[in-house]
Amino acid sequence: MDLISFRTCVTVALFSLLSTRTCSNHDTLTTWMHLGLLSSNVRHDPNMITLPRGSFHPELVTLPVAQSDWCQSIEGLVDHQIALCRKNPQIFAKVEDAAQMALKECQHQFRSERWNCTNIKDRRNAHKETKESAFITAIMSAAVVHTVVRACSAGNVSECGCDTRKTSQKGADGWTWSGCSDNVDFGLWFSRQFNDAPEEVKRKDARSLRDAIHLHNKATGRAVIHGQVQKYCRCHGVSGSCELRTCWRRLIPFTNTSSVLKQKYHRAVRVAKKYATKLRRRGNNTKRAPVSNQDLVYLDKSPDYCRQDIRKGIWGTTGRVCNATSTESDSCGILCCGRGFNTQITWERKKCECKFVWCCEVVCKTCSTSKEVHTCK
Repeated sequence: MDLISFRTCVTVALFSLLSTRTCSNHDTLTTWMHLGLLSSNVRHDPNMITLPRGSFHPELVTLPVAQSDWCQSIEGLVDHQIALCRKNPQIFAKVEDAAQMALKECQHQFRSERWNCTNIKDRRNAHKETKESAFITAIMSAAVVHTVVRACSAGNVSECGCDTRKTSQKGADGWTWSGCSDNVDFGLWFSRQFNDAPEEVKRKDARSLRDAIHLHNKATGRAVIHGQVQKYCRCHGVSGSCELRTCWRRLIPFTNTSSVLKQKYHRAVRVAKKYATKLRRRGNNTKRAPVSNQDLVYLDKSPDYCRQDIRKGIWGTTGRVCNATSTESDSCGILCCGRGFNTQITWERKKCECKFVWCCEVVCKTCSTSKEVHTCK
């Protein structure tokens, strides 16, 4: 196995929830996340052409393939993704950043839950369409949008830049559009062209229910981030008089996006299996509400995350730190799944009762404080 293949195998483990195959010289990974691993090998093409915005472009698969093309060497990509990579190589280098940001936010949002985003690394759950996989699919789609948009605004890539369509236009209150507005439309376009390609390249009559679920959850992730663009303004004038005010649009921090997606995770809709490609709520009530494009959807029931199950890649909650006084998901009663918890007393020594002595010294005492640490049995 060469160096590039080795790097790919190691880093892709972070995102193999979406993959069902193992990593070797003769095997292909199906997750899109590993393409960012070759970011250090991106070659700058001075004749790069930026793809037009708009709908899905299946005609890209007809572009010629160069034998030395690094995009062609990335395992697991469909033809459309390879063509997109050739046209936007610098942007593809940002996919690794998107993957890392998505994983970090996932672990942050679920740090106090029974499932804390740990078995995202395990391929054994890849074939299950659970609430957890719905969240991962959505947040990774949104992370690509956010990362690409911020790279465009920062001038880190040559394929895109700021959104200048409103520059110099006047607002309702006399302010002027100026500065570098985030090019959200380009980020949404790129995410759809890239993330949706494995399902979009199939004929509609050849798509499965799982394909429909994937496309829906990716679109939900993008819809959330599309609604998180805010107007920022700056005053100009003598002593802050705000004689002139310029404004621009910018995405809010990605933590807000992941927080909204977690709320949707808790309200996720389970769909019925009896429809081949249509998303219909599970149940016998014919008057049930239709699935909204704002909902996360899933097909399979989540496994039991309370107890360790090596076969399913589940580590359980034994040894997790819990809160004995909380009534939320981090409480020992909930997190420990009724098994009880152990309590350990730890002592911490730190400086206290500090005083300033003239001149010029700070004198402190050393105090010892005890702290109870509770861990699940």
